[in-house]
Amino acid sequence: MSLYDISYILCNILMMYTLSKFIKIFFDARSIKHPWIERICWGIYLIMISLIYFLHRTPAIIAICNIFCLVLITLNYSSTILKRIIVALIIYVTMAIIEIIFANGFANINASSFERKEDIGTFLLILIRISSYFFVVILEHIIKIKRNIRVSISYKITLLFVLCSMMGILAIIFQVPNLESKFVIKIVILVMVVSLAILYLYDRMTTSHEIELEKERLIQQNHFYDQQLRSMEESMKQMRKLCHDWKNQLYVLEYLIIEQDVKKAENHLHNIKEELEKSVLLAQTGNSVIDSILNYYAQRIDELKIKFTINIKIPKQLKIKSYHMTALFSNLIEDAIEAVEKLEKERWISIDLFYDTGKILFIIENAFDERLINKGEKTSKPDRINHGFGKEKIKEIVMCYQGDMEIKIEKDRYSVSIMLLE
Repeated sequence: MSLYDISYILCNILMMYTLSKFIKIFFDARSIKHPWIERICWGIYLIMISLIYFLHRTPAIIAICNIFCLVLITLNYSSTILKRIIVALIIYVTMAIIEIIFANGFANINASSFERKEDIGTFLLILIRISSYFFVVILEHIIKIKRNIRVSISYKITLLFVLCSMMGILAIIFQVPNLESKFVIKIVILVMVVSLAILYLYDRMTTSHEIELEKERLIQQNHFYDQQLRSMEESMKQMRKLCHDWKNQLYVLEYLIIEQDVKKAENHLHNIKEELEKSVLLAQTGNSVIDSILNYYAQRIDELKIKFTINIKIPKQLKIKSYHMTALFSNLIEDAIEAVEKLEKERWISIDLFYDTGKILFIIENAFDERLINKGEKTSKPDRINHGFGKEKIKEIVMCYQGDMEIKIEKDRYSVSIMLLE
């Protein structure tokens, strides 16, 4: 077996890993029911591609086999047949374009520095596979940035260092004269195996770190949700207590009327009304999640002397996950409170929430003073969705439910409209 053949097999392993990352850009990895089946599929893909290379090197057959295998691998993810085929074609065509670009570019470069002519093809093959991996990683990072997911700088540096070191070592080896073929093969195998191991292990470490961060965010959201439920339960207890005491209050009011003490009766009635307003729940849709969030914030907003109005028309049950609703609504309402509480006049927040045939429309508006931006007021950033702790979750949730978000800024009004699909 020649150096090129061995390098081809090793490069196929790197290509397999590259394609697995590429596919996850289009499909949600969490939709995989049996990860071990996916691993078996990739193993079969690696074997088939290698066998076709050694048995039948016709480009058309290799292309058909690649596309067919990619479509089969996408069956591990939840999606439509049309999307699976389109994704497989996009991936294969992209990899083919990268290969053509580097092959044509390398053909115009003077390759006299290579001691052995057979090393030129090997080096080009490795270069193409590494470039393909680089392309997918860059694309993956662009997607993460759009989703407001932080990418570690150390990850970028490590990736760049490993890949550049591998190409540098191989370039030096191929230029050293009078080296035995067996020795070159051993060096190439060692360098590629070590590089692949480092890339895989570091990827796993990065993924584990992202999972831990996500768990921490979920714990914080659940803790906040628990606080909201406790607040709602406390409000309901106060309401029941007031209803229980209502009969006694009516006796006192009846006595004052009989005694014709109108002033005391009016004061007593006014006190009852104030207590009743404090205990009445602002949101009573029957949806416990929405009610708990809005009633929790209604109490806070009332304490800040901010006018708070809501208009809600939703069913009791929604298919949106409770922690997603908690993260979405709480972050947007927190932003609105932060913007309004620094205002001296026109302090108000309004919320509209509607449901229509599988679509949920959420509109939150608040008073806004654009002059605070010019003064450098941090609480009134015009692009406040991109700022503050937890705000990156808003766009992530909107994308998760194939929704849309629109921000409108007027002279005295700030509006965020979000549409989600169930």
